[in-house]
Amino acid sequence: MASGFTTSNGSFLLKGHEWEISNIDPVLKIFHKCNDKGIPCERIWPIALPAKYITFGSEQPSKIMDIGILNLEVVLFRESRECVVNRQQHSTDY
Repeated sequence: MASGFTTSNGSFLLKGHEWEISNIDPVLKIFHKCNDKGIPCERIWPIALPAKYITFGSEQPSKIMDIGILNLEVVLFRESRECVVNRQQHSTDY
């Protein structure tokens, strides 16, 4: 639905849309290498987006979700790893 990169200060803005007949269960996946002690591949934090941030019938969101400040040193229970070969390594200022 959408992908992006953080700015130099760690902030980001994502907006995506998809036309589906059934309900969708969007997940924000944060890929990072913070506190990984040299283990290969990127850590992945999956964050399920609450239904109140899903807008039906429009490409414009009716609410914006603020995930706040996250400490990426923490190891999440549902955390996984993925080796990504072609991910661009840069920051984007929006």
